[in-house]
Amino acid sequence: MLHPVARQLPLSHEATALVVSADGRRLAASALSKRQTVLFELRTGRVLFKLGVGATALAFSPDGARLVTAFSDDRRGPPKSASSPEPPLDEPGRSVRVWDLGTGRCLTPSPWRGEAPVAFSPDGRLLAAAAPAAEGGVLVLRADSGALVCALPMPEPGALRSLAFSPDGRWLAATTGDAPAVI
Repeated sequence: MLHPVARQLPLSHEATALVVSADGRRLAASALSKRQTVLFELRTGRVLFKLGVGATALAFSPDGARLVTAFSDDRRGPPKSASSPEPPLDEPGRSVRVWDLGTGRCLTPSPWRGEAPVAFSPDGRLLAAAAPAAEGGVLVLRADSGALVCALPMPEPGALRSLAFSPDGRWLAATTGDAPAVI
């Protein structure tokens, strides 16, 4: 039951993405423009962590132990240096990061391939992410390593707007907002 009590959380920025943990205890709020994601305890409003990366999509793992941040922004340009061994944070197609919420440590030293939106499978073993815009479709990654399990093409081109696994994990739904949802 919803209770009509409004409480403001001390965000220092305009949120571009929000997500509540499955147990309802924590909220993550992110701002791409400030390159910051803040994790709050919902009951008290206390800040638990501030992560130095902004996102347009967030996802908690089903057990609440990890948080995924990802972004996609059509205004991003090409990478600053093609010869750089580690891609810049805003390189198109490499924006997925996984964070350990016990320590606040980033588990992905360099961003994994994929963009916003993102979704965990119900068992937490898989992570779905939008493929880079030039490729289109959905990437399904192993949540522990970022290894590509499969790439699923979309029948209609367009930037993905939403991804969701079914509760049993057998189905993955995706939509661009410009065409019917694809299962």
